[in-house]
Amino acid sequence: MNPLILHLKQKYYDMVCTGEKTHEYREFKPYWIGRIDLQEELVLVPGYIYDNCWNINADIIKISVISFKDLPDYAKDEFKKSKYKEFFDIEFKIYKR
Repeated sequence: MNPLILHLKQKYYDMVCTGEKTHEYREFKPYWIGRIDLQEELVLVPGYIYDNCWNINADIIKISVISFKDLPDYAKDEFKKSKYKEFFDIEFKIYKR
């Protein structure tokens, strides 16, 4: 199975690099439901750079669905205008840099 590739804003990519961020959040909507289901591997990419040397490879530890109120503050800021009330919480562990 191909890994799930997620493009991150630079500030969140930097948080992953420092180990401060170990969860990624996506809206619980049809677009993501089909892509996230049953994934085991994750590739985190800064922005839309297509240069493998910047990719962060990780194992997906757990995928759950949470409500807006359970998001961390930085994620609430990102999703405050979203019409969706539930979000994928993708917990990951980096295994290769």
